[in-house]
Amino acid sequence: MVFNRIKLGDVCNIINGRAFKSKEFQENGVPVIKIANVKPNKILLTDLKCVSEEVAEKNKGCAIQFDDILLTMTGNRMDGGPDSWVGKAALFRENGHYMLNQRLCIIRPDRHKLDTRFLGYVLSSWDAQLYFIKRATSSGGQANISPAIIKDYDIPFPDLNIQKKISLILDTLDLKIRNNEKINKNLAA
Repeated sequence: MVFNRIKLGDVCNIINGRAFKSKEFQENGVPVIKIANVKPNKILLTDLKCVSEEVAEKNKGCAIQFDDILLTMTGNRMDGGPDSWVGKAALFRENGHYMLNQRLCIIRPDRHKLDTRFLGYVLSSWDAQLYFIKRATSSGGQANISPAIIKDYDIPFPDLNIQKKISLILDTLDLKIRNNEKINKNLAA
């Protein structure tokens, strides 16, 4: 089946994270998601630093919402493993107040046109990863992508009902994979 395609920037808002100052970080408060917390199709909530409620309020433009997609804008090209590549995407499925650090962006789709889970799978695909790696510029050994590169990415754009059906199938497969991983860990223990 062939779907129409559309530029990501035509159906999504791209919101940059903030460069919090080191003196703003503290042990408690509002957690800040950094590049190290975003892995391919997974958010790690370990080793989080926090900012005060006051700092978070002043920077509410980079507050993460449930079902936002987070994308790394700095990383490696093909050297290193996929966990270190530029353009890693993951769907944020956490409740609570979280902020986004620099060199990450929030991709927030128009939910009347795009199913967020569908878009998360599209942005976690091999095609998307190659698109970002090939277009990244290098600076000091790091690969970087800009909001313009992100907005210019062509995504498949089926009808919203078809997007939801695709998401449901992929969610079911992901759940089976997670359950198998748990079983394997239990068997190994």
